[in-house]
Amino acid sequence: MQTKLAQNFLQPAAGGVLLDVSCGSGLFSRRFAKSDLFSTVVASDYSENMLRQCYQFIKQDKDLDKAYVPCLLLVFFAFYFDEDKGAITLY
Repeated sequence: MQTKLAQNFLQPAAGGVLLDVSCGSGLFSRRFAKSDLFSTVVASDYSENMLRQCYQFIKQDKDLDKAYVPCLLLVFFAFYFDEDKGAITLY
């Protein structure tokens, strides 16, 4: 149910690249990749351990084309929230 709601919300980005930030174990990354809604799904997390787990789940998934789910370790030094713009800047 949650995956379907997210897919409907992300429909305007269909055919593009989806960046799953803080993917954790990669459950949604894998589901989005299997949906064929996006050309590529990038699984990313700031936790190296979670990203390793995500990568293991991707490798074990026989129904998933691994080429469409690269894993990316995010390293942030600082966050800045601009209240005027309602945006977060990552350093």
